[in-house]
Amino acid sequence: MTADEASAYQAALSRWASIAHPLGGLGTLEKTVARIARLKRTTDFRLDSRTVIVMCADNGVVAEGVSQSGPETTAVIARALAAGTSSVCLLARAARARVVAADVGMAHPPDTPSLIASSVARGTQNIAEGPAMTESQFDRALKAGADIMIGIAQQGCDIACLGEMGIGNTTTAAAVACALLGLDPDRATGPGAGLPHGMLAHKAETVRRALKANGFAIGRGIESWEAARVLRCLGGFDLVAMAGAAIEARRLRIPVVVDGAVGQASALAALLIAPETADAVILSHRSSEPAGKALSDALARRVGVAPAICADMHLGEGAGAVCLLGLLDAALELFAHGATFADLDMEAYKDHRLC
Repeated sequence: MTADEASAYQAALSRWASIAHPLGGLGTLEKTVARIARLKRTTDFRLDSRTVIVMCADNGVVAEGVSQSGPETTAVIARALAAGTSSVCLLARAARARVVAADVGMAHPPDTPSLIASSVARGTQNIAEGPAMTESQFDRALKAGADIMIGIAQQGCDIACLGEMGIGNTTTAAAVACALLGLDPDRATGPGAGLPHGMLAHKAETVRRALKANGFAIGRGIESWEAARVLRCLGGFDLVAMAGAAIEARRLRIPVVVDGAVGQASALAALLIAPETADAVILSHRSSEPAGKALSDALARRVGVAPAICADMHLGEGAGAVCLLGLLDAALELFAHGATFADLDMEAYKDHRLC
């Protein structure tokens, strides 16, 4: 941590302590505001310009019958994202954020000019049979995410939300989580967009096959230097592009709000690849997907702050990340304008938590 980062962080904490409210009353939101101040190296920051970046891609593992729809659905939602009519677009409207969708590897990309064209390939390979992508494709997907973030920054962006759209990506995310954290596929695999309960065992077995096919031991976890191979072999172009965007966001000093289990699997890999990325990452919510708690806990240990929302969400598209923006707005209003103990001529509360 540089001197100016440390100064901004301490100034933010001091400001919170001076406001006439129960110490730490807004919990993780106070810590999040202080972390943003540290990243931006000032307490005098604004979050007016907000962008939701949705990485769209398809996954070859859908050939295993792990989802109730195919890549045609990715194309339909991508078209809605570009048109401003998808679920996250409506949520973003309430949060005063714009939505940008990017094709980073769709099987059937729609002819939509407003969709950012950054495709690496027409979908990945089937992870149950081998690596999702080549090393060259991995590098291109990582760079695509970084370039998209750079483009967003050039247009003006105070804070970014990372989202994804890709049928089959709860399977790839579960596989990545299992490899990174040593989770059992039976306990880490969930229904995604609504897979019938009777198909969950098959989906978990597909994740198990993927781990074995790519040389990852069940229940072992990995060393940090293996994270890139995990993402390349078991992830998708959407997960890799989100990782690239998060890593670049740290360099640009733009806070990035991570969504649920899919986004968190990507973010955890990004933090293992480039640990300094933790400075820019904000966790929004704990997904209801089975791997959600383990991923949230692992990220919280590295970021230093747990997700602020626990609402059994699993919408995707960056929806949970967008929901956090409203909470941050409320926290920043108090941070900027809250009356202090001195203003109210009352004795400041003592922080006995430090005793």
